Amino acid sequence: PRLNVRLRRFIRRRATVLLGGACVAVIAGAAVLAAGGYRKARAEEKVTEWISRGLVLQQDQRWEEAARSYQDALKLDPKNVRALGNLAIIRKEQFNRQAQGAPALLAEANAYCDAALAVAPTNAGIWNVKGVVLKKLGQWGAAAAAYDNALASESGQPEMRIAVYN
Repeated sequence: PRLNVRLRRFIRRRATVLLGGACVAVIAGAAVLAAGGYRKARAEEKVTEWISRGLVLQQDQRWEEAARSYQDALKLDPKNVRALGNLAIIRKEQFNRQAQGAPALLAEANAYCDAALAVAPTNAGIWNVKGVVLKKLGQWGAAAAAYDNALASESGQPEMRIAVYN
């Protein structure tokens, strides 16, 4: 009981100071949260910018520059499915364009597909790319399974069904 009485007296005597301190703590917390939200929004903007840049470079077949742009996006968002999927496509295309395609490019493309599918396991487009990569690696059974997953995941996208059948 004595501690309770002392505590009430302490609070009554210093109510203004305690209230001011609580206000300062709330304002500081709000400022920290706002700053974190701003940083996150800025990072998302940057990722979108790098992916857009990568898409333009990819269309121009500037493979390495596009790959660097997607890798920059992955530094801020390591689980970005678009960046991972496009890196897989780039490595597959680089393999296709070489007279003696380097299997390491296909292995890298497959790893990017796996990373994207870990985040988005029902992404039909990634399953389709994985099927193409596995087929090029000569892994026919695994390629067929990847194509089956693409068809099961396509959810009404007729263009995906056509791509998988092709």
